[in-house]
Amino acid sequence: MEIKDAFKNQYLTEIKIYHTYIINIFTFYCYHLHLTNLLKLKKLNADEFIFFKTVNLLLKDRIALDIWKIVIDNNKSANTFNHIKNNLKRKYLINPRDVNFEKLKIEKNIETKIKNIRNHYLAHADNNLNDDSLDMSKLEIIIKDMMITFNHLLFDEAKKNSIDVNQLFANVCISANGLTFIFNKFSGAN
Repeated sequence: MEIKDAFKNQYLTEIKIYHTYIINIFTFYCYHLHLTNLLKLKKLNADEFIFFKTVNLLLKDRIALDIWKIVIDNNKSANTFNHIKNNLKRKYLINPRDVNFEKLKIEKNIETKIKNIRNHYLAHADNNLNDDSLDMSKLEIIIKDMMITFNHLLFDEAKKNSIDVNQLFANVCISANGLTFIFNKFSGAN
């Protein structure tokens, strides 16, 4: 597949935006994973525990909001996967009939929870929203699927932005376990 010369710069700019979104979401996921491990150690005093628990909940909300922003939002001018898929088919690709984009699927109950976080937390600045029911393992699956979907949107020179999903997640697991080990070692744990 090739991108029309007239739209290459616009396409590459959009790809960079999506790449940045996804890497940011993944970074917040990593922070969340590290803090979750830290909270499980039970080595924090009460104030530290409350602080890190609050930060962890805010990270989860941020991940949900960013997923909403590029996957769920149905505003026609929003930078969503559907937006770039439509641009690829309608104007960017030289031969769009040869490509078939699958819709990124999110479980309905997870989508509802994400929309709830967006509508209450972002739209109404409801800082009392504490949605522990949003399962991070479900968000992890969505994040992985987002990376795979992103890779399917890459053509020509944009392929250099491809994300190795398995390697990235393997590194996070190693890093999170390593952080937990180091914290245990230097906090006096056996």
